[in-house]
Parts: sequence; C-alpha cells; structure tokens
Amino acid sequence: MILFFSVAGIPPFAGFFAKVIILLELVAKNNFFAAVLLILISSASVFYYIRVLKTLFFEHKKKKNQEDSFQIVFTNPHNQKMYFVFALFLSFLSFFLFWPTGLNVLTSNIALISIF
Repeated sequence: MILFFSVAGIPPFAGFFAKVIILLELVAKNNFFAAVLLILISSASVFYYIRVLKTLFFEHKKKKNQEDSFQIVFTNPHNQKMYFVFALFLSFLSFFLFWPTGLNVLTSNIALISIF
C-alpha cells in the first residue's frame, strides 16, 4: 500500500518529493509544456493507483463458487506468453534492486537528452 501511495505521489512519501523536484527543475528551465504534461499524467495515474488499492482492500470479495483470479491466471497452461512477460519484468526488478546504479545512469542519460 505504501509503495502505491509513493508511486502515486501522495505527499508524505518519497514519490511526492521526486515529482516535486522534477517539476521545479522543469519550471526553472522554462519548460512549461513538460511541467503541465507531468502534472496531467501524474493526476491521471493517481486515479489508477488508488483504484487498485480500493479494489484490493475494499471490493475483493470472492463468491462461493468463483475461483481466485490469481489462481486462474497462473494455473492456465495456455498462458505461456504471460509467464514469459512475468519472468522478464521480475528479472528487471531484481536486476535494478541489486544494481541501482544502472537505473540511476539510465535515468540520468534520459534526463540529459533534451527533447524540447
């Protein structure tokens, strides 16, 4: 739950401060189009992050004869592509967990590229 709130940019968490720092740098460089775009995308993403939490904690009531959706996805033998995508994302996450410098270098290089 804390991770979702942080990624959504709720004020007491680290994600909020990261978004504020990026926003202040964009405004300092007179890049107002990107700043407005950041605000719009962040506001739209908050809706989806909070909706996931709402579904997990308040609306996830399993009916008597209904299987759990997690169990349906991972026990279906026809989801080989989904297994591959899941393994790929898990390997990316574990790679950046143990080597965060690579993610820092990647994001620094992306930030240095001036699109506007």
